[in-house]
Amino acid sequence: MRVILTCWFVSITLSQTWGQDPQFSQYYSAPLYLNPAYAGYTEGTRANVSYRNQWRDAGSFNTFSASADASYECGKIRMGSGIILMNDQQSSEVKTLTGGVVLVPPVIKAETYSVRIGAYIGGGQRSYQLGRGVFVDQLTPTGVSPQSNDPLTTASLSTVYFDAGLGGLIDFDYSGLGKNKDWIGVSVYHLNQPTINVGSTQSYRLPMRINIHVGSQLKMNGWELTPVANFRMQSSLRQLDLGTYLTYYSPKTTTADSSPTYSLVLGLFYRGIPLSKSLNQVTQDALIGLIGLQNNNLSFNFSYDVTTSKLAGYTGNTFEITLSYINLGWVAGCVDLGNRQKRKSAKSQMRCPR
Repeated sequence: MRVILTCWFVSITLSQTWGQDPQFSQYYSAPLYLNPAYAGYTEGTRANVSYRNQWRDAGSFNTFSASADASYECGKIRMGSGIILMNDQQSSEVKTLTGGVVLVPPVIKAETYSVRIGAYIGGGQRSYQLGRGVFVDQLTPTGVSPQSNDPLTTASLSTVYFDAGLGGLIDFDYSGLGKNKDWIGVSVYHLNQPTINVGSTQSYRLPMRINIHVGSQLKMNGWELTPVANFRMQSSLRQLDLGTYLTYYSPKTTTADSSPTYSLVLGLFYRGIPLSKSLNQVTQDALIGLIGLQNNNLSFNFSYDVTTSKLAGYTGNTFEITLSYINLGWVAGCVDLGNRQKRKSAKSQMRCPR
């Protein structure tokens, strides 16, 4: 039974890696990968680094992402820009390197809401070491044969492609002070559905990846509750992330205290499609626990995914580490220095989960 499940998992996984993007449990710690409209969102400069090690017992899927973004202000005009790089290794067969720039044109800002639109332009390189995979003629009734006669076993293929994406984000702040806020965002990556060539005879289109994410931020007496959800679609994949962050902020001794404010972050999330019984895709159902430490500028988070599907005993679990740095004291552009302190106070409250 174990051999049958392993063969089924390998065949399904290898077929999906050809056309789907990597995922992050801490998707708000990879903001430009979630939605290009997040470039310049912090009204300062920001850097994010994420590392994900997924399914160690199934060959290990490793993903590394790094991004940096900044806001630009000139009078009432506010824009954003950023860069993002990602290296994704799907077992030992498929390696993908992507990178690009993100631009956010002037933000539409009103008293109780703001609207942001972001565009991503970049490219990627995908390489295949097909000889390390499992081919059809290796699958036998008793397991997996170590030998294959397929000519692709000695092939090493690589392709380069252009890529583009678009996203939008709406923030609602009915108090006008950033105390409680709600948001909804939509992003579409691979708008052009680039063609990926595998050798001279095979090719496929990289399907669009669509994210719809919502959340709410509620502050109360030194605590912050942030329920979030993200629905992701790409090709046949349908995936829902549901959960919440709970943040505790250490109190300052006096109102004039300039020492850093430290905070502890806990999170619990579910990923998958509830009640799904699809046999033609791996839904990757998991429970995710998160713990993190933050101060005014730096945050470190660790999350652990526990697989809850029938593959739990065959794939191993997953962990993720993220590091974020935010400098709210530096904003590019012709900044009105007379209002810097007022803006800085507001900035410290307007931030996405990290």
